[in-house]
Amino acid sequence: MVTRVRPSIRRAVRILLPILIVIGAWQVWDNIETRRLEAAFSRIRPVLDERAGNRLAGAQESAERFYAAAAIAAVLEDRATLPQDSLPALVVRMRGALQGAAAAPAGDVSRSDAVLARNDLTLQLVDRGARLPFEAFSPGTEFNYRWSGTWTAERLATLATLDALRKGNAAAAARSLVSRLKLLRTMAADSLVLGVMSSDALINQSTDLALLLALPGTSEADLQPLHESFADVIDDDELRRLIAGFAESRYDFVNTVSGARSWQYGHLGVPLRPLLSHRVVTTLLTSADALEIAKRPWPERLAGMKSLRDRSSIVRNVFLPYPWWQVAEPVQQATRAIARGVAAAHVARVALAANAYRRGSGRPPATVPELGLDREATLDPFSGQPLIYRPTEGGFVVYSVGDNGRDDGGALDVQPTRGAMPGTGQRLDVGVRVTYAKPLR
Repeated sequence: MVTRVRPSIRRAVRILLPILIVIGAWQVWDNIETRRLEAAFSRIRPVLDERAGNRLAGAQESAERFYAAAAIAAVLEDRATLPQDSLPALVVRMRGALQGAAAAPAGDVSRSDAVLARNDLTLQLVDRGARLPFEAFSPGTEFNYRWSGTWTAERLATLATLDALRKGNAAAAARSLVSRLKLLRTMAADSLVLGVMSSDALINQSTDLALLLALPGTSEADLQPLHESFADVIDDDELRRLIAGFAESRYDFVNTVSGARSWQYGHLGVPLRPLLSHRVVTTLLTSADALEIAKRPWPERLAGMKSLRDRSSIVRNVFLPYPWWQVAEPVQQATRAIARGVAAAHVARVALAANAYRRGSGRPPATVPELGLDREATLDPFSGQPLIYRPTEGGFVVYSVGDNGRDDGGALDVQPTRGAMPGTGQRLDVGVRVTYAKPLR
């Protein structure tokens, strides 16, 4: 007996069966990619768990509330400050006048006084936060206030340091510099980009330290808190935490899309999930490679990151720009920037020790070993050798060979690049030059 199937049913089967097969295959692929994604993320999670543990330990008494309030105050005031001038440019001009031992233009002095007066609350909050531990902002902190406001607060604190130096108030300048060093904790906490920017800020802080050391009337009591602050400003594990945070943001993106909460995809995120998961797996695996390299000592860490390559994928950009998925280039940039920050912190420690030596003996040391510092404190992360130190007429210069790995004779001036913020740019060498205003009596 032959059973006849209605033509309408056959047509329905011919239409629906391929669709069901595709849906089933897509679901299988989704399950496979989900497992691969979780397996890849498991290589990142230990670093994130360690960071979360540190945050929890410091949650009871944290600087977060003061820094968050300072960021909000800075953003609100910044909208009404310097309508015809930029705060970064003003900072650069004021620092340049001090470095050239020249009087700042009267117009810049009046602008500086006005800005500091308007932002006194922000500066007080930054100083309060400096007295407390800090790990990171809470996830719910609003982005613009958290980052833009914090950077504005840092520039305001810089202006306060320069103002104290201009007035010859060494004690106030030293306290302001300590607050700025503490504030850097907020900038290097979660973002590769901010990690790069915080290293540039640290170089500027070491430059301001050189101005402080040269200031007549600076006492060892003023400088003592800076010894500890520069020693603690960069954690050796900071790069690994930044890489892990970068990888976590990509992993969280897939989960956000899967819940149809993505502004990029909307409800299309659910069917696109296996594609996105597959692409993020390669990002996580490259991040895991970078985490292993980040365990190496300097300068092997730099050499290892230079050879880092992004894992290949059958999926290209998945409707997002390729750099969003890229790991190698941003991590390489962050590694070089953090190396510059490490160099600046080590330079500052050597400069402080050389200054203390000069106070005790009446002359700067002839060589770095005379200072009695451990090898780590004098290491140049770019060369693996001790920082270069030379006595000069009226002071000394100490520096790292910088990104190019070459001794350029202490070429410390910023080489401006197009589009860069005032005061930032390339430096051939990273260091400080201290020229005392007058000899010791």
